Amino acid sequence: MNKNIDLAGKSFWESQWSESGATLPINVSNDGLRNYQRRKFHERFQEIFAGLETRDKQLLELGCAYSVWLPYFANEFGFKVSGLDYSETGCAVERQLLIEMNTEGEIICADFFAPPQECLEKYDVLVSFGVAEHFTDTAGCLRAFSQFLKPGGIIYTLIPNMVGILGPIAKIINRPFYDLHMLLSAENLAEAHRQAGFAKVQSNYFMSVNFGVLNNFTGIEKGSVKWALNKAILYGLLGVTAFTWLLEGKVKDFKPNQTFSPYIVCTGYKE
Repeated sequence: MNKNIDLAGKSFWESQWSESGATLPINVSNDGLRNYQRRKFHERFQEIFAGLETRDKQLLELGCAYSVWLPYFANEFGFKVSGLDYSETGCAVERQLLIEMNTEGEIICADFFAPPQECLEKYDVLVSFGVAEHFTDTAGCLRAFSQFLKPGGIIYTLIPNMVGILGPIAKIINRPFYDLHMLLSAENLAEAHRQAGFAKVQSNYFMSVNFGVLNNFTGIEKGSVKWALNKAILYGLLGVTAFTWLLEGKVKDFKPNQTFSPYIVCTGYKE
C-alpha cells in the first residue's frame, strides 16, 4: 500500500480541471511579451534534446491534465506522446485538447503509483510539470516515475520554487495553496532524483521571475474581501513580472537564483 501522502489529492485536481477554460497552443515563433516564458521553455528543451534523435521516440507526461506540452513535444520534436493522470475530469479535458490541437496521443487514466503493466519501461522520455512537490516522499514519488522509463531514458522534472520568495508570499496571501507543496531546493530535488536511482542528475533554478505561479485561489471564497485583496496583490506582482521580462528582452538577462526564480528544473537518466 502506498504511504506517500498526496498533499493535493484527487478531489483538488478534479475541481481544478472542471473549471478549466480555453488555452492556446505553444507557438515558439511568437515574440510577444506574453509568450516570453514559453520561448524560454523552448530554449531549455532544445538544450536538453540537442544531439538526440527524438522523432518517433516515446514521451510520457505524468500529471498531463490540461497540458499544452503534449502537442508541443509532438510538433516541435516529433515525439509520439502519451499522458497519464488520475483525474478522470483532467483526462477528459486533455483528450479534448489533443483533438482541438490536431495531435495524436494516448491519455491514460491511472495512478502512477499503480501503473498499468503495459506502461512499464515503455518510454524514452518522461516529463512532469508541478507534480513531484505535492508528495511527502519526493524520492519515493520519483521511484514511481522511474517505472515508466526505459533504461537510459531521460527524466525532466519541474516544480515551483517555493523555497524562494514565492513561498513566503504564498504563505501570507493563500496558506491553503502553500500547504499543497513540499519545500524543496534545487539541491533537495537533485538528491531525491539520485535516491530514486537516476544518474547524471542536473538541477537548476529556471528563469529570473514569474509571480504568475501564485495565480491560484484555492480555499478562498470567490468575491470575498480576501479574494479581492489577493487579486490586487497578484496583479501588482504580475506587473513586476512583465517589467522584468521586458528588461530581459531589451537590456539583459537576469541570472536565475534561489531567491527569485519561479521554477526548479531537474534532469537525469535512468540507469
